[in-house]
Amino acid sequence: MVAIIGGQIRSFRPLLDLYKKAWIQGDGHPQHNHQLKVGIHSLGYVAESTKEAVEDFYPGYACSMNKIGKGCGWHKITRTAFDAQRGPEGTLLVGDPEETS
Repeated sequence: MVAIIGGQIRSFRPLLDLYKKAWIQGDGHPQHNHQLKVGIHSLGYVAESTKEAVEDFYPGYACSMNKIGKGCGWHKITRTAFDAQRGPEGTLLVGDPEETS
């Protein structure tokens, strides 16, 4: 299981590649990739409309991530960065039921 709290989906590819390599090298693991299973956990919030979901979710998300990030040396979360993480390449699932399905 890969727990993702933000960023771009593609940045996690090296981690999945490493997992696949370890799987193949592991004793007793079938060599067929179709038996290799990986789950992804990502943050999300669904509301009646995307506008409502974003307005509800962003303030608390930004506050929490900025508190965590301060101790980790991360850049502050801006609305632009948040919106980019909600896009097709991002890791946040925030929107209406149709958009997040």
